[in-house]
Amino acid sequence: MALMTKTFGRRENLFMLMNKKLLKSKEDSENVYSYFSLYRYMGCLDYLLVVAGTVFGLACGAAAPLLFFFFGDLVTEFTDFGVYKSCSFNYQNVNTFDYFTVRRFEDDSIATVIKFVYVGVAVFVCAGVFVACWSTLSVRQARNIRLKCFHALLQQDMAFHDKNTAGELNAQLAEDIPKIQDGLGDKVGITLQNIGMLIGCLVVAFLKTWKVTLVNLAIAPFLGIVSSIVFQVNTMFDGKEAKAYAKAGSLAEETLHSIRTVLAYGCQDKIVDRFGKNLDSAKQVGIKKGLVLGLSIGISRCLVYAMYAASFWYGSVLVVDKEIRVGDFVTSLSCVIFFSFAFGGVMKNWEYLSGAKSAGNRIFKIIDRKSKIDVFSNDGIRPQDPRFTVEFKNVSFSYPSRPDTEILKDVTFQVEEGQQIAIIGGSGCGKSTAMRLIQRFYDANEGEVLVAGHDVKTLNVNWLRDMIGVVDQEPVLFNTTIGENIRWGRENVTDDEMAEACKLANAYDFIKVLPEKFNTLVGESGAQLSGGQKQRIAIARAIVRKPSILLLDEATSALDTYNEAVVQSALNNAMKGRTTIMVAHRLSTIKDTDKIITLKGGSVTQVCTYDELDKSEMGAYEKKPKPKDFKKVPKPKPKFTQRKRTKRRTTMRKLTRSLTSLNKTSDLESNASDDEESESGEDVMILPEDAPMMRLIKMNKPEWPYIAVGCVSALFAGAGDPVLALLFGRVLTVFTSSNDQLYWSRLYAILMFVLGVITFVSYTIKSSTFGKSGMELTVRLRTSSFRAMLGQEVAYFDDPVNSTSNLCNRLSSDAAKVQGATGERLGLLFQNFSALGIAIIISFVYSWQMALMLFGLIPFLIVSGFVDMMLQTGATKQNDFEKAVFAGELSSQSINNIRLVASFTKEKEIYRSYEKALEKPMRNSLKFGFITSLSYGYSQSIVQFSVAAIFRLGIYLVAYDDLTFESVFVVLLAVTFGAIAAGQNAIYAPDYAAAKLSAARIIKLLDRVPTINPYSDDGLKPANCSGEIQLELVEFYYPTRPDVEVLKKCSIKVACGQTLALVGKSGCGKSTVIQLIERFYDVAGGKVLLDGVDIKLLNVEWLRGQIGLVSQEPSLFNQTIKENITFGQTTRPVSDDDIKKAAEMAHIEEFIDSLAEKYDTNVGGKQLSAGQKQRIAIARALVREPRVLLLDEATSALDNESEKV
Repeated sequence: MALMTKTFGRRENLFMLMNKKLLKSKEDSENVYSYFSLYRYMGCLDYLLVVAGTVFGLACGAAAPLLFFFFGDLVTEFTDFGVYKSCSFNYQNVNTFDYFTVRRFEDDSIATVIKFVYVGVAVFVCAGVFVACWSTLSVRQARNIRLKCFHALLQQDMAFHDKNTAGELNAQLAEDIPKIQDGLGDKVGITLQNIGMLIGCLVVAFLKTWKVTLVNLAIAPFLGIVSSIVFQVNTMFDGKEAKAYAKAGSLAEETLHSIRTVLAYGCQDKIVDRFGKNLDSAKQVGIKKGLVLGLSIGISRCLVYAMYAASFWYGSVLVVDKEIRVGDFVTSLSCVIFFSFAFGGVMKNWEYLSGAKSAGNRIFKIIDRKSKIDVFSNDGIRPQDPRFTVEFKNVSFSYPSRPDTEILKDVTFQVEEGQQIAIIGGSGCGKSTAMRLIQRFYDANEGEVLVAGHDVKTLNVNWLRDMIGVVDQEPVLFNTTIGENIRWGRENVTDDEMAEACKLANAYDFIKVLPEKFNTLVGESGAQLSGGQKQRIAIARAIVRKPSILLLDEATSALDTYNEAVVQSALNNAMKGRTTIMVAHRLSTIKDTDKIITLKGGSVTQVCTYDELDKSEMGAYEKKPKPKDFKKVPKPKPKFTQRKRTKRRTTMRKLTRSLTSLNKTSDLESNASDDEESESGEDVMILPEDAPMMRLIKMNKPEWPYIAVGCVSALFAGAGDPVLALLFGRVLTVFTSSNDQLYWSRLYAILMFVLGVITFVSYTIKSSTFGKSGMELTVRLRTSSFRAMLGQEVAYFDDPVNSTSNLCNRLSSDAAKVQGATGERLGLLFQNFSALGIAIIISFVYSWQMALMLFGLIPFLIVSGFVDMMLQTGATKQNDFEKAVFAGELSSQSINNIRLVASFTKEKEIYRSYEKALEKPMRNSLKFGFITSLSYGYSQSIVQFSVAAIFRLGIYLVAYDDLTFESVFVVLLAVTFGAIAAGQNAIYAPDYAAAKLSAARIIKLLDRVPTINPYSDDGLKPANCSGEIQLELVEFYYPTRPDVEVLKKCSIKVACGQTLALVGKSGCGKSTVIQLIERFYDVAGGKVLLDGVDIKLLNVEWLRGQIGLVSQEPSLFNQTIKENITFGQTTRPVSDDDIKKAAEMAHIEEFIDSLAEKYDTNVGGKQLSAGQKQRIAIARALVREPRVLLLDEATSALDNESEKV
């Protein structure tokens, strides 16, 4: 408080504070971009479309007031004739005069009705043109913005991707662009139509009765204020809701991507709680949004009815005083009514426009971010005939996401052209960071990184990376064929070159035995291949690139000894004549290097040769193997080795791999057509017979009181328009009578205002109660679905239909679609049925003849309402535009693997592929827009034609059947409102069908009983576990590859306290044994025993609680180091001392203490080295204090010293 007083006590400090707030406001993405910035990428054709769409949209809106102009003349004819009939039919002497009066009334009225038809034709043309223009514009602009955004994402430096998770970026690209398209297309045209109607209504009203119009204008500003506030509030809520859903979606994506880790540690409930907390934020925002929406609609409706009341009150005075004709008053009143409808139409689309603005803020923030390292730029030097040297001059570096932690400290070394050097040192000392600086993923904070004698900052980025070939320790493969993955190295590589590269990488043998060979799909992230197989394909990919500089980051860490010797020999051949820098922990890979650089704590501590390494205490390795260890080893026979240990812990560990075994485990028997059949087949299967929607509505049971109150409110809200029609007709009757006209008109005006108050209360309660019930159901469905997904067996996730991206899409879309048929939508259904029911009753009471005719026209009006609301809600936007892009997961895979994309300079190629992928969907969308324009033209013109037909019948009935003018208007308005309501309900039929299908999928998921259920309480839970493991004649094949037997009569026994090392060639089944012990799968034959008990008889959660697992490619979550370590313990609280003890045992304590935030450092964004991640994963397993420890190459990424510890 003292500080604040001091600050505001000085004028200069006040200005400084205001300036800071202003700068912060400018940085706020929600306030930077206006709505009109969405049109920033328009060309000449787009400007023409905007002009034409605007002109025809305004003209279409102005047609309604023109109709009212003629409508007023018709009303005057009706009322004059009504007054005449009421006073003349009792006298016989005027019958002849009556006949001529009737004929004149009929002729004049029919002439006016014909004008309605002309207006209808004009409306058809104008409506069709403006919808076609805006639909075309929206498709073109959405494509442009989508391409710009994807281009920007590929263009960003790694610092950007470190701070923004791939899940959040993918969510923005997938969800925000459609919102922008909705806010650019026909919604804008319809808004302009409503604005044209607003302007036209005001002009006609002024021409007819300027005094009544001024009274209405006194209320109109309040409507504008309400709409402005709602726009700002919706924009704010949309942004918060989108962020909350993106955060939840990112959590779901990383969880499903690492499902084996989650299941192994039994952390499903912990993750579901985190997921639920993220959704709770969205839920609270959604509930507030529903309340604000209800208040805004309620206030708007109340103000509109106040305008009606003012018009009734003051207009009746003018009619009685003969200042205006009845027809002029009705024209003015009709303009007021449709002014309110037009304003409501603007308000209805305001949500889409504000949503588009909010989405645009997020998208343009990405697009406008200037990357310091631009791979698309043509700037920079492209040396001619360069000497490919690499030099570090006093380089210091810290990651932008961790500026307080210096990774490299004054590093200096030089690599001559054609020279081969090795960088060694402890995990996390900066070896991989140096590799990234050479590729210019980041720029050094101090010093220079020189390639070919030039600072990399001065070189063209694309040229630099084209000269470099990279093999990472954690190889990344795309979800495509083996051949396509290898072609990433060089686009024009021939089949022969590809086969030769695979032979050099020792990958050809396992590829050729696959049924599809090079056309075999590798699965998501290469899940269908073993770690060694993936690494060999990555090496082949680097070999075909034929780079001038080769960077090898633990390129053979996942290979067995035999394959390593073969592949290392191939790499030695590939390295000849090339400048090569390798990171290694195995001495066998660096013995032939020209120079070895030792890093410790980010600094160079030694530069020596291999022979000198053993003589120095500064070496990272304590000793080097004998020369015989590096000779090419023969393929040994399979064997198991055992040795006893004193600790009561069983350890399963994959060491160096040297077994010969035919590998068939990467065969993937699925293709695109199979996926389609699976999905379509699933959709057929999942439709249960027991009304899935009713089951989901039962899940809304806690909110049933809210729903009950909302339904009652909806009934009152729906009654508003039919009652308005009734009051309107009664007012007109007043002017055909001479008794107390002012008294009755004022009474009806008061009733009109009371009706407005009732609608205000009804709409507010309806929207807020249904908004709450809908959000509660959505969150409940998402949480339940996510929990059910995490409870499935691993085989469920092996099915390509259940890929991470598909499950994430279903997780978000299915719940949203169900909400589309419940929640606020349910309230609208009740409201519209109320309006339709009351309208039917009123119409039959006043004129059964007109009611029957109107019922004949209702199907046409329903179709009209259906098409109209289809455009309003975007229900038909389930086109190929979005599906074609994301079905192939091109954008998702590119962003998830952005480092690989950057390493191989594939940004431009991917961008071209992405651009090409949009061409066909864009053509389909343009065709759809043209069809929609014709449909909308019909939907708008049919109203005019229907009014003309109704009035023609009304003219006849009034003239010859003694029907009152009041009845004509009451029936006309009541049934028109009812038909509109019916049309609105009809538009929800597709939504209901989609919701029912989504509900069926959700119910199938919730009802699915996994073969291995981690949530089940069934099974034995022994009081003690000694940790004895035994496999008895185990036979096994993966469910997705039933024709490939992985284990054949396999028998293994590990006594309590023993260590068993499984060795063998890549793909021979070692990891499979570990997965069977974890009971990720059940054996096809034989048994897996723990302490002599078949693990099928044990409780799944208890079983996995006895096991600690460390995988070769450990998965860490976007949380702090502390949270990642405690992730492994769910049965008891973990103290800080326990965490530190586990970190010390994993040799990661020193690294953590060097971080600014220590254990509270977030490890998201791929900010750790492979060794650091592996050590945290080891600490996670150790804090669990397991009885059985499974290590799948747990130290492959560690240096020798760390590995020993």
